[in-house]
Amino acid sequence: MTAKHVTARRNWRVWIWLTYWGLLYLVTHLPPGPAGRFMFNLPDWSLHFVMYGALGMLVFWARGPAALESSGGRWSRRAPAFVALWLGVYALYGAFDELTQPYVGRHAEVRDWAWDLAGVALGLLLGYMWLSRRAGRMTGVVDPM
Repeated sequence: MTAKHVTARRNWRVWIWLTYWGLLYLVTHLPPGPAGRFMFNLPDWSLHFVMYGALGMLVFWARGPAALESSGGRWSRRAPAFVALWLGVYALYGAFDELTQPYVGRHAEVRDWAWDLAGVALGLLLGYMWLSRRAGRMTGVVDPM
């Protein structure tokens, strides 16, 4: 695959990731009621955990190996900083998300934010593991984390 094709694939993946993030914001800011729950008969904490977990995984899927490459060729050295950066970004976003919900008649809850963070942390871990295995298949060496 040429560099042009890799860049094009990465661009549409980034677009999907950012679209999901925007849709997540819209869904969490729907007024309360049956339509706001999309008829999911699940506990609130599980929705927070799953939706933010997907957000954590999508950053690795969208960015791909380029997100962790370093000039020394050992991309895993950059992984802790990448994960910490996105955990911080998502933590701030989750706080913003919760704090702006009262404007649409919803409640801001620290418990929801904690489930957001737990989901993001697991999503980032799973995303790192997936990308590590994928990079290992491409290079023939699997990084043990």
